[in-house]
Amino acid sequence: MSIFARHGLGGALADVEENGRWALVKYLYTPHWYAKAGDLTFGVDWSDYDQATSNHDEGRLLWCRGVETAIRDALNEFPARIVDALFFDTYDLHDRLELLTPSQWMTLRKTHHAKLGDLLAQPSIPAAGFWDKLWG
Repeated sequence: MSIFARHGLGGALADVEENGRWALVKYLYTPHWYAKAGDLTFGVDWSDYDQATSNHDEGRLLWCRGVETAIRDALNEFPARIVDALFFDTYDLHDRLELLTPSQWMTLRKTHHAKLGDLLAQPSIPAAGFWDKLWG
């Protein structure tokens, strides 16, 4: 995590599988979050990509290039046998993470990584309680 933090990446979603055998880390493209924090992650002023009229494809490309650099940096520090696989995925979602309620955060945190895509594809993240049984 510290390697990614050196590149300005924070807010990872982490999970562990098979009694601690596999560690999973997920980062989401969240221009609004970076813009609100004033971060220049990867040297980009994310407030330029936080507008409804912005070219988010260009923003995604810049973000992916930055993530690739961070991943290559991490791979250079770890023996190859430690990292089993890397996956890039896409969700049709514009994250406004700081607008989530505590109950929605709980649902997000309790969601199994294999079901995260289905959850993020929902129009809104359901509150914890009954709904987290479906996503956990």
